[in-house]
Amino acid sequence: MFAVQGLVFSPLVNPAAARLLVAPAFLVMAMGLAVVPILAGLTEMLFAVSVVSASAGVISPLPAYWVSRVSARRQGMELGIESAAVSLGR
Repeated sequence: MFAVQGLVFSPLVNPAAARLLVAPAFLVMAMGLAVVPILAGLTEMLFAVSVVSASAGVISPLPAYWVSRVSARRQGMELGIESAAVSLGR
């Protein structure tokens, strides 16, 4: 997660383009979670968990990032609402 977040929020990735990563990250996470029940070996399981973690590293911080960018005066309240929505989703 750390490496993926470092890449996504680095100067190499345009902040406006980061939003385009959300849908593919959800797809990759879904695929990783779908194969976990059928995996038997440790190596395969570690790979699947790494894929899920990497996609979560993209998905998790992006909503907070975008909320903080677009909310002008009530940033704290907006981030609180975003945090509540994330908690509800979990």
